[in-house]
Amino acid sequence: MKSKKKVFWLALMILLILSTGITVQAATRNMYIGQTYKLKVSGARKWVSKNKKIAKVKQNGIVIPKRAGKTFIKVYKKKGYQKIWINVKKPYINKKKITLNPGQTYKLKLNGTKVVLWKTSRKSVATVTKNGVVRAKKAGTVTITCRGRNKKTYKCIVNVKKKTVAPTPTPSPSPTPVPQVTSDPAYNGKRPVLISHRGYRKIAPENTLAAFRTAAEYGYKAVECDIHFTKDNVPVIIHNATTEQTSNGHGKIKLYTYEEARQLDFGSWKSPMYTGEKIPSFEEFLILCRQYGLHPYVELKNCYGMNRENIAKMYDIACSVNMEDEISWFSFGYAFMEMVRDVDPTADVGYITSSHISEAILQRMRNLQTPENTVTLYCYSSSISPELLEVCKRDKIEMVARAVSTDAVYQSLDSYYKGALTDSVLNKEISIIK
Repeated sequence: MKSKKKVFWLALMILLILSTGITVQAATRNMYIGQTYKLKVSGARKWVSKNKKIAKVKQNGIVIPKRAGKTFIKVYKKKGYQKIWINVKKPYINKKKITLNPGQTYKLKLNGTKVVLWKTSRKSVATVTKNGVVRAKKAGTVTITCRGRNKKTYKCIVNVKKKTVAPTPTPSPSPTPVPQVTSDPAYNGKRPVLISHRGYRKIAPENTLAAFRTAAEYGYKAVECDIHFTKDNVPVIIHNATTEQTSNGHGKIKLYTYEEARQLDFGSWKSPMYTGEKIPSFEEFLILCRQYGLHPYVELKNCYGMNRENIAKMYDIACSVNMEDEISWFSFGYAFMEMVRDVDPTADVGYITSSHISEAILQRMRNLQTPENTVTLYCYSSSISPELLEVCKRDKIEMVARAVSTDAVYQSLDSYYKGALTDSVLNKEISIIK
């Protein structure tokens, strides 16, 4: 009898402990800046936001999103609490650039807030309805502006092509084949784009403005760089966390303020002619890319300062120089790409892997996809089988080949690859560029 009572009281105690400490995980709620949301949880007694900078919560369950990011709301009840994850996004237009032929239409959509007004800068080029339907009329460029209820404006640049009339073919008894010659080796037909890894570092000091300028001068249309943060959270271009390899500095870049880092010499180690070359800021890099028509491939390092707040800061920098739609972001850190996607759901985000491409990696790529963005897998071409290539094509996972060092490897790449990272111009193209 006594043993039965002990078992009863023991079971009751366990039940009480579990009931008072239980946490219920809720699905993530997507919210947009400028709107308020009412959360309904029965028995709620207290509401607490983990990060008030991202989202505030009132004691009646009303959530006020403040800036892009992810946090959670703790809802305390009589017994235990419940977590509700909040993913705050900026309102965005589904397309920032489109190209149409005369007579074509395209429906623009503003996500995250209601539309107050759609407006076109040139009705003669393209019109827009109150529902966001753009109709191209004649050749030219026009800006479609959308004003949201949040009192912010969103723009889409529409390029309307000229009408092309196919010429009437003239029969020729003995046509002479004309060889195709290109002056741009990086864009030879459907071949993958050559991406200058850290700039043209065979000649100029890597990850400097000089290296990126040299890449442009040698015919490249795309360049790759690496991001670290200084002590005062300024994004700068440098491959390693330490400064010794590519400058006269000592210690990690995170120990320097931006102004201190700018005093270092990042050029003389390569050649006396580059003495005094400074470490570029992320903003300087983007401005140079815009000036030379270079597509920037930006690798986010797993380093000090690489967090959601600073990634949002980088996106704001890109917006300030009108380069937010031109960047391909990628990283070994999958979580960083999730952050980029959350900040800009239309961004090109990519994941780097040095290992065998497993189904788990492919699923990660699928998880990064949104209706508006592009996802890219950065991998060695030797790790891609014909079967795996077909899967990537089917699932719309774009690809960039890593460490392409010979013309043979470059020519062997399937045309589906959009890019190839290389440290120098490949042998076949040297004579063409010069």
